[in-house]
Amino acid sequence: MRASFIARNRTGRPVPPLARMLRGGRGGQVRLKLYLSFLWLQTDEEGVPLAFPAQVWAQLLDLDHPDTAGARRIREAQAWLESNKFITVQAQPGLANRVTVLNETGGADPGPYLVPGAAARAQRNKPGPSPHRYVQIPQEFWTSGYMAVLSGAGVALYLILLDQYSRYHRQDPPASVWFSPAAFRDLYGLS
Repeated sequence: MRASFIARNRTGRPVPPLARMLRGGRGGQVRLKLYLSFLWLQTDEEGVPLAFPAQVWAQLLDLDHPDTAGARRIREAQAWLESNKFITVQAQPGLANRVTVLNETGGADPGPYLVPGAAARAQRNKPGPSPHRYVQIPQEFWTSGYMAVLSGAGVALYLILLDQYSRYHRQDPPASVWFSPAAFRDLYGLS
C-alpha cells in the first residue's frame, strides 16, 4: 500500500485517505477493512476485478449477521468507496457486483490501480521523491485473523506503525515510536 494512503507528505495538504476513510463511526471501520481486503486480493501488477457476494466479504470481516445486516454494511461501504473514487462497482444482474480497485489516493488521482512496486520501478530514473513509496502488509494480517479482531482504529495504528518503521526505524529489534499529538494530527490527520 502506498504510504500516501496513510500519511501526508507535507503539512497543509488534505487529510490522507486513511483518515478520510475512518471518519463516520463504525462505517469507517468496514470501509477501511474492505478496501484493504480488496488490495490484498490484487494478485497482478495491474488491478484485478473482484466479484464476490457481499455476504462473503461480511464473513471475511467477521461482521454480525453476514447474510443480512453484515451484507448491507458491505454494500454501504462499497457505495462510499465508489463515491470517493477508491473503487468502481459494476452491477451484474443475478451475480455479485464486479469491483475494480483504483489508485489508493481516492479522488486525487482516481486512475487504475497499479501495484506500488511496479509503479516505483517505472519511475526509478525520474527526479524527485517517488510518490510510490509503499509499506507492505504481511499476509498474516488476514490469514491469522488480525483483520477481523482489530478495530478500525487498531488497523489504522497498525498501518501508521508500518509507515513509521518503513521511514525511520529500520533496525532489529525495532526502536520505540512516540508521537506528539500535534505531529500525529499533522502527519496522519488523526487525533
